[in-house]
Amino acid sequence: MEKNDYELQNYKMCLDLLGRSVMKKSRLFLLILIMLVTSLSLTSCNNIITTSSFTESSKARDEMKQVYKYLKNQKTKELKNLFCEKADWLNDLNAEIEGAYDFFDGDIVSHGDIDPYSEGESWRHFKMTRYSTSVEILEVETDAGTEYVIQAGIYTVNEEHPEKVGVTFIAIRNETAYESAVELYGEDEVDPNDAEYRYLIGGNVED
Repeated sequence: MEKNDYELQNYKMCLDLLGRSVMKKSRLFLLILIMLVTSLSLTSCNNIITTSSFTESSKARDEMKQVYKYLKNQKTKELKNLFCEKADWLNDLNAEIEGAYDFFDGDIVSHGDIDPYSEGESWRHFKMTRYSTSVEILEVETDAGTEYVIQAGIYTVNEEHPEKVGVTFIAIRNETAYESAVELYGEDEVDPNDAEYRYLIGGNVED
């Protein structure tokens, strides 16, 4: 009888150890599964964000190419159509665009790199709700040998304020005149926003 009790006790201990082992393995399996799902979710989310950001950045770059094309060829109507509704409401775009042609010393003949220099975006429930960027075209040359930089603010997505989608402003800086003034007077004495060096089309959209 004592022997049977001893064997029964051993049997219970074995079952207990086996149960604990199975529970540990189950917990480990569950932990690994949770880590795997979390990792896949984060990777998928990052891929969505990266892909969407790249897509919107490409859209803005393409829009900036249109800005250059219409400025170069003096296509007022086409350039105006790139602007967002709010910029059109708040500015006399026709007059400002026409004035830009006179700001250039000569006719545009070439340009350098087209690069975004600032970007901002918002997301909600894995969906992009706002994407804005500022893009600049460097080394814009005219047949008179004058160099300019063209900058533009662009929204490609804005669910909260769809009237802002499009070009919000175009700023043209006479780089040749500005650099000459800085060399002559010093950087602290020259305001880069002075009308002599900078011409603005649109704006006031963020007010």
